[in-house]
Amino acid sequence: MLHGFGTTGDMWGHLASALIEDHMVVAPDLRGLGLSSKPDGGYDKKNQAADVWGLLDALGVRTIELVTHDIGIMVGFAVAATHPARVSRWVAIDAPLPGIGPWCIVIPPATTPPVALAALQARVLAQTGEPHNKIKTTCYLTSARQGDLSRSSW
Repeated sequence: MLHGFGTTGDMWGHLASALIEDHMVVAPDLRGLGLSSKPDGGYDKKNQAADVWGLLDALGVRTIELVTHDIGIMVGFAVAATHPARVSRWVAIDAPLPGIGPWCIVIPPATTPPVALAALQARVLAQTGEPHNKIKTTCYLTSARQGDLSRSSW
């Protein structure tokens, strides 16, 4: 579980306590926040994803179900993009991915023309280096303002 801007892994405490019976819950403080180290650099999302995988590797965790909030979504995207086979599901809460666009583009309505879908697929390829159908992560994208829950499998 990756927290948002200005918070720490502690933000997940209530949800983690509900999940702990059936799941291993890992909710680290992202680099520079909370109890994590505060190095001078390495705050790009690729390095932060490496931090997450380093922690999970140290814990012996092979595959994950990833839950992310706010700025944690950007780190979560890098986590999923760098090791897609290790992420079985991904929940992204309260923020779109930079460069991907608003929810209506990320999760297009069923009436979206094929040309628009092809543009979305090209964007995924450009940002991840993987065709959209090779990234096996299921993304649950939510918008708290709209109160909706949409699902897309990339």
